Amino acid sequence: MKLVCIADTHGRHRDVDLPKGDVLIHAGDISVHGERQAFEDFNRWIYDLGFDIVLFTMGNHDRCRATMIQKLVPNGLMLNDTDWKYMGLKFYGSPQTPSVWDTKEEYCYIRHDYEDAQKIWDKIPDDTDVLITHGPPLGILDFVDKKNEEAGCSVLLDRVLEVKPKVHIFGHIHESNGYINQRYGIKFVNCAQMDGEFSMTNKPIVVEI
Repeated sequence: MKLVCIADTHGRHRDVDLPKGDVLIHAGDISVHGERQAFEDFNRWIYDLGFDIVLFTMGNHDRCRATMIQKLVPNGLMLNDTDWKYMGLKFYGSPQTPSVWDTKEEYCYIRHDYEDAQKIWDKIPDDTDVLITHGPPLGILDFVDKKNEEAGCSVLLDRVLEVKPKVHIFGHIHESNGYINQRYGIKFVNCAQMDGEFSMTNKPIVVEI
């Protein structure tokens, strides 16, 4: 099965040159600020792509109620701290990310402290094969150049190492786009399409499973 992985398209999904595959996965930040038209256009776009399944979760920029987003994107299957089985594989998706750095901008799907993070990540089923989160685990494809720091979640990393999914797919940290074939026996994918300057320079990442 070929998983085509993208994230952080921020309303510019039509600029993505998608390769062929079986399942398209969008790991959040479909919109810039939760604009209704971004989700509606995303829904029209995925209708004609030819994938068997389109799975998506939200990101911190997708400032819209999850129930509304699902209504706006009926051609895709939304994973909001939920799982789904397909062809013998269990997929689990969550939009939650750590608190964003000092900013006046409003974001959503943000967890705020260690206890909150534990409650969220404990929900990941032990038998998850493909984990989709918007944000990365700590220390893995999560380095922010401008801040000179790693911005992933330590609690998520702990849970990932417990569950050991075959693949962990995420985005959020644009400048750390990339693919690690094996670490801790897991494939890690940061499939952010935009770079750190919000230019559409990164390509989708295909993972075979």
